Amino acid sequence: MRHQCFFIILTMLFSMATTKSFAHELEAKNSDGVTIYYVWTNNYTEVGVSFRGDKKTSYENEYSGNVVIPEKIKYDGQSYNVTSIENNAFYGCKEMTSISLPNTIKEIYRYSFEGCDNLTSVHISDLSAWCKIDYLGEPKSTNPLEYAHHLFLNGKEITELNIPSDITSIKKYAFSGAQYITKVTFPKNLTSIGRDAFKYSGLTEVNIPDGVTELSFNTFAGSNLIKASIPNSVTVIGEQAFQNCVNLESIEIGTGLKKIKYNAFTGCEKLSSVYITDLEAWCNQDQFADSPFKYGAQLYINGEEVHDLIIPNTVPTIKNELFKNASFITSLVIPDGVITIDIFAFSGCKNLNSVTISNSVTEIGSGAFSGCSSLNSIKLSNNISTINYATFSNCTNLTSIEIPSKVTSICEKAFSGCTNLTSLSFSNTLNSIGEYAFEDCQNLANFNIPENITEIREGTFKNCVSLNSVTLPNSITSIGDYAFYGAGLTSINIPEGVSVIGHISFALCPRLTSIAVPNSVTSIGSNAFAVCENLVKVTIGSGVKTIGLYAFGNCKKLNEFYSFTETIPEIGTRDIDGTLYDTFTDSPIDQATLYVVDTLIDDYKNANYWNRFGSILGIESSGINAITNDNSNADIFDLRGNQVKHTQKGINIIRGKNGNARKIVVR
Repeated sequence: MRHQCFFIILTMLFSMATTKSFAHELEAKNSDGVTIYYVWTNNYTEVGVSFRGDKKTSYENEYSGNVVIPEKIKYDGQSYNVTSIENNAFYGCKEMTSISLPNTIKEIYRYSFEGCDNLTSVHISDLSAWCKIDYLGEPKSTNPLEYAHHLFLNGKEITELNIPSDITSIKKYAFSGAQYITKVTFPKNLTSIGRDAFKYSGLTEVNIPDGVTELSFNTFAGSNLIKASIPNSVTVIGEQAFQNCVNLESIEIGTGLKKIKYNAFTGCEKLSSVYITDLEAWCNQDQFADSPFKYGAQLYINGEEVHDLIIPNTVPTIKNELFKNASFITSLVIPDGVITIDIFAFSGCKNLNSVTISNSVTEIGSGAFSGCSSLNSIKLSNNISTINYATFSNCTNLTSIEIPSKVTSICEKAFSGCTNLTSLSFSNTLNSIGEYAFEDCQNLANFNIPENITEIREGTFKNCVSLNSVTLPNSITSIGDYAFYGAGLTSINIPEGVSVIGHISFALCPRLTSIAVPNSVTSIGSNAFAVCENLVKVTIGSGVKTIGLYAFGNCKKLNEFYSFTETIPEIGTRDIDGTLYDTFTDSPIDQATLYVVDTLIDDYKNANYWNRFGSILGIESSGINAITNDNSNADIFDLRGNQVKHTQKGINIIRGKNGNARKIVVR
């Protein structure tokens, strides 16, 4: 209850602060004989222009045509200065076409000109007084220029604006909407320009004087600027400062800049030239939330075009997105002295083809070189330990890369979309490969996973269509969802120790002809081997308990299925729109042979879904009594009785130390 009371009181206080008055309290005729309505302000010592009646909608078009507001009025024999335009004063006055404001006006409140759609001109007599007006509300309904667009000084329209020398600060919204002001000259003593000050103005060029320290929110947003010059004194380019300046072509930026805030240059698609004089100062900004290079602008340093970029060795950190989409860079050298390359620092540099990173660099941030589609040569620092998220994603021209020996982790999407990557070298210190790390690496042909890796994570080699050979170490315990989805595998050795084969992990592997699932696997996920169109033979080990929905669905050539399980595995099923789907749906198992442990033949023949196999036979009758990895130390013979050094793919005869022989299937 106490919180509710506090909220009500707070709401009332806010309402009082933003809505000064309602009904008009007095009225007087101006020099044209037109009645103007007022309210008392400043303890009854001044008046402000208001609407007629008790509410803003009490009357329609109480002001129309050319409306002249006087400097003062007489009331009961005394004079009172007109110092404000109150809330909703001209609300909905669609027939008002022109307004003249006196130099006594100090404040214009919110919604004052809302709905004045036919207002075409604003007349003033003192430009200095106009620059000092405080606008207490949003510009669209507060500054009449947002509707009128034309500003007249002593009867002459202002197209070239000369800010008076006594003005040190241009207030917010001051010239917002002044579409016919095309040029402005600022006084040398100017120190600040308020938010929205020239939003939607007609300015085509602006030279901000030294002394101004910040360009505020929306300062020049939506204006007609073609060229802008920012002095050394400016430390902040505010949020949306130049947003949607669709004609902006060039900008000069001084050495004092520390922050570029969000969306400062969004929509400036014609920005083609950025001029600076000090690369070190540019690189040492504190905040870089938007880039003037994102639409392809060329960087000039002291008038010279930059293509071969060498970062100064006095720059410890290359900040977030500092050169994002900087298409002018063709080569990059990061020298000793640089320690960190932050996230997306060079992302989208589409013409960057070579990068050299010195050994002083210890961290390269996520996405740092993502989308560098021309990159074909890179020398990494020997002192990085991680290839972070998407660091080189979509570097479509990268063919090879050497991972330094200290790298222990390749993170999610690190090389995804590197469509021409054919070789990758790394040391055995690597112990983690992230999800989708090599997704869509369409020319990667082989990959030897080091012994320290314990899992193949989700999507790691998804759509690696040329990947025909992968070596999985014995340390692997799980294969994640989509791990090899769409890969070009012809075979794969799943090691003993893997317990889970994830959903869709080997789906759409068109060249895979056989698969053997070791005894350690307990679960085969849904769609795990779905649409493997050339899969002929499947062997599952004794530990498999569940086989997911459509795990072997639409395998059109499936002909032999060996199950060494001691109990019948649970089949995944689902009714979808009246059609029942299971593990083998759309595969021709009615023409295939199922080999099972001999004691379970009758159980399988009576088990739903399994009983759809054309033949169900005992494994012993096939002469095969185990599945194994290619790691036997026993005597090995082929089917002709010839001794061989190593097991061959297919059926082998193994003679153990005790002299007993058996047939096995080798994956």
